[in-house]
Amino acid sequence: MEAQFEMKSVITDLVPIFLDSMGSADRAQFMENLSKRLDDVLGKRYYDDMTKSTARDIGMSYIRVLMDLGGDVYLDCAGDDSCVTKVRKCPWENQKTKNLILCILCRGIAGRFAQHSTSEIQIKLWKTMVDGSSECEITVEKQDK
Repeated sequence: MEAQFEMKSVITDLVPIFLDSMGSADRAQFMENLSKRLDDVLGKRYYDDMTKSTARDIGMSYIRVLMDLGGDVYLDCAGDDSCVTKVRKCPWENQKTKNLILCILCRGIAGRFAQHSTSEIQIKLWKTMVDGSSECEITVEKQDK
């Protein structure tokens, strides 16, 4: 566990340094490459979760990823079409108050599941620990067509 934390710390400390040293075009390319790589990893590891149709199922898939990364997350659903994920322990613990890019990455993970869903699902980031909240909050909602 300690080695996992130290490795994550090194990686998460480097991302802002790389981004700060890049121009806007290079940052955009970096984020596009990161997104593609994330799609590849999620698609392979969470293949069965990639075509879920309800907000509840997508929320469950999303929290499974964050828990695998070491986060403490729970899901609060009002039926199958509207859920709120709440992160009590950030998987990026050492960066939780200073690295917004990791919050965007987490929202992107949920967005990847929504993008591959068989339904119209909307993901919104409402609260982050970067903003000083005690937990992060992302909603997963099915949209009416």
